[in-house]
Amino acid sequence: MRLIAWNIRQGGGSRLPRIADALNRHDADVVVLSEYRGGPSAPRLCAALHAFGYRHATTLVPPPSRNGVLVAARRPLLGHGAVDMGLPEPYRMVSVDFATFRLFGIYMPNLLAKIPYWEALIATLSSQRTNRVLAIGDFNTCRAYLEGAGAIDATAHYIDAIEI
Repeated sequence: MRLIAWNIRQGGGSRLPRIADALNRHDADVVVLSEYRGGPSAPRLCAALHAFGYRHATTLVPPPSRNGVLVAARRPLLGHGAVDMGLPEPYRMVSVDFATFRLFGIYMPNLLAKIPYWEALIATLSSQRTNRVLAIGDFNTCRAYLEGAGAIDATAHYIDAIEI
């Protein structure tokens, strides 16, 4: 299975046709798009992906001008939804079940606003009955001093908490 994850930045805007063409050229089975945005760009992007064979997609759409995550696939989704509907913006983390694994598409907020998202993700991962799980996307978290000289990220310890 081929999978691609891409932060399309601000919903893609005028770049949507080029983004869709690039995704088609990569010929992945599953795409995870961070900074997927509600409003008029959401149906345009979904229609373009559908035309390229991505006929199955998550349905949580961010409000206009808000960012979230979209998972689209060429194979059926056995189930999908928010990781935690109690989060302030539940469309930032989606869970998708495929026949052989569970995928979590991630687009976390910045700074300390991501703490409840990390906690929800870790709680969900801890409760999984399968070891075939992939969490992928934009965590907006770095490992201090490893991913940026002098970088300090107060949430970096969450990366250690999910590292296998």
